[in-house]
Amino acid sequence: MFLIELANPNTNISIILPEIIVAVAGTIVMLYDSFFPKQRVVTGIISLIGLVFAAIALGTMWLGDMNANTAWNGMIAHDNLRLSFSFVMLFASAMTILISTVWTERENIPIGEYHSLLMFATVGMLLMASGNDLVVIFLGLETMSIATLNPKPIMSSAAPIRRSAGKFGSAVFAAISVMFVEAVAP
Repeated sequence: MFLIELANPNTNISIILPEIIVAVAGTIVMLYDSFFPKQRVVTGIISLIGLVFAAIALGTMWLGDMNANTAWNGMIAHDNLRLSFSFVMLFASAMTILISTVWTERENIPIGEYHSLLMFATVGMLLMASGNDLVVIFLGLETMSIATLNPKPIMSSAAPIRRSAGKFGSAVFAAISVMFVEAVAP
């Protein structure tokens, strides 16, 4: 009886293509850095190429008509607001990569980890912008919070408070999401 009630999710990979491109670029950066950790410039170039390809995919989404209103059962938004926020986030990530090159050299930060965390945070931001459902927004929030994982924690008195506040905020958001789903469900 349960299998009869399942719905076809009407998947459309092209509607989430920018998110997939950025996630694949982040994975490539992570793998490349694990095999060639001394080549610091290449991971930045791979990250920038991934962001440019994601922007091209967004541009084709903006110009084309994809019948996206029914894709993923309406969980992914396809409107001008989503596309414009996604462009802003891709541009901000590209500028962060370009501006932070000197800082990462000076502070001797593992550049591959830095770029891959930045790419996965960008995926989370893109998912939050494209979310038309609380589950997708929460998935984007959790994906974006991967970037808060710091391999070398900075010793400050505010760091534990920030981590606790972030975890508490995620728990509150999850509780509100469950309450909303329970209230709306028949």
